[in-house]
Amino acid sequence: MIAAASYELTRDEVLSLIDSKARAAGHDLRFVLQQYAQGALTDFGTLAEAYALCDLLEGDDTAFQAA
Repeated sequence: MIAAASYELTRDEVLSLIDSKARAAGHDLRFVLQQYAQGALTDFGTLAEAYALCDLLEGDDTAFQAA
């Protein structure tokens, strides 16, 4: 049996990953956070990983409110 790896990320690490995925798709962090918070997952095909990372943040995270 192959052991599964697990990772623990800080909030800042998650936001940094979201930002890098967003920039790679031609968007910025604020755009992705706004879209995720509104449930309007624009460009889902290119931003799927960024939106999945958003799910690691608490629903009431201040990053969503600031966006």
